[in-house]
Amino acid sequence: AAPGPSLSGSIHLRNVLGELESIGASVSWDARVYRKGTENPSNSLVFDVSKPFPVESIAVARGKAGIWTVNNEARSSYVLKATGAEIDLVSSKGLGTLTFESTLRELGELSDGASVKVREEAGSSWKQALRHAMVFDQRDDPLLPKTGTYAAVESEIAGMFTGDIRFLKQQLDLQYHISNAAEYATLSA
Repeated sequence: AAPGPSLSGSIHLRNVLGELESIGASVSWDARVYRKGTENPSNSLVFDVSKPFPVESIAVARGKAGIWTVNNEARSSYVLKATGAEIDLVSSKGLGTLTFESTLRELGELSDGASVKVREEAGSSWKQALRHAMVFDQRDDPLLPKTGTYAAVESEIAGMFTGDIRFLKQQLDLQYHISNAAEYATLSA
């Protein structure tokens, strides 16, 4: 890809109504020439809102909505356009974060070198997913840990309610940090 201009910016307003809420917007634009004579920028416009709740079991509710265009012509021979929204509920009892996402995606502008799999996936699709994430962090320092353990678990199920994308995804990240007198060692899976 030839070098091209890029721009990004964001604004976040905190405690606007005096109740610890946060309102924000971000925009990004990145133009690179991938095919001779064409310019398909990657860009996004995202709005987000966060509000703490005095309810005992919910610490924060967050909402996000936006539109995205991701130019993957250089790596995967397509352009992805998406419009979507998600709502997060963060537990105050250590039960993690529950997220509902709804996104309409359009996979198109295929180049001549697009793979068979990319051509099969081309067109419009609607993803509705429910995601749950939990993190247990007992490390002494989150950036440069010397001792402690860390575990992150994320489960996502799509297509349970509506939408034409269906899958179940599980992710697990484990770390165990130990120290000895000479050096520090990290086991990570």
